[in-house]
Amino acid sequence: VGFEAEFDPMKEGILEETKEKADYMILGQHFIKKGMQMVSQKGNPNYPLEYAEMVCKGIESGLFDIVAHPDYFMSLRDTISGDNQAIYEENCIKATHMICQKAEEIGIPLEINLSPALNNQILHDENLAYPHPLFWKIANDYDIKVVKGIDAHSISAFQNLDKGQELITNIEQMVSNKMIKANIIQLLQDKTIQNYKKLINLIKKKY
Repeated sequence: VGFEAEFDPMKEGILEETKEKADYMILGQHFIKKGMQMVSQKGNPNYPLEYAEMVCKGIESGLFDIVAHPDYFMSLRDTISGDNQAIYEENCIKATHMICQKAEEIGIPLEINLSPALNNQILHDENLAYPHPLFWKIANDYDIKVVKGIDAHSISAFQNLDKGQELITNIEQMVSNKMIKANIIQLLQDKTIQNYKKLINLIKKKY
């Protein structure tokens, strides 16, 4: 049994309790809080740095086994305008290095997330909301491990797998030498597996 969770330093105790009951934990950051206040996302050219800082704290906590959609911050690029675009793009590059460097340091896998591909979420630059080439081109320069996740919120997501796979082919090619060589989907379908920690042992194994 696994859980996807946001990292919040104020709720670290709850996350620790959850981890004790789970076989694995996925860091899936969508929102950033400073104290009791949510950090503004849309139109905020500094959001990538805020996002990366929190993700890095989540990685350092040792609570998580995988980082889901590490390039989630790229999905906001259509909300940035004017002079803020150059600032945002520079911060996206900085944020990417921050996350990849921390993933390399700790040895935690980063996920290529299929959700936008399955839902055809393409922005004005004709790239998916994420995964985005800018992030994964930089990621290829780091000694990291990469997994691929469906992020299925419903069974219908599996009906679009072929199309989704086609849309992320260019991303996979960028980091093909870093992809974990294990058929995790097949393992999940294998009812003879009694202990799902075998999945995490596979992920942590060096190929």
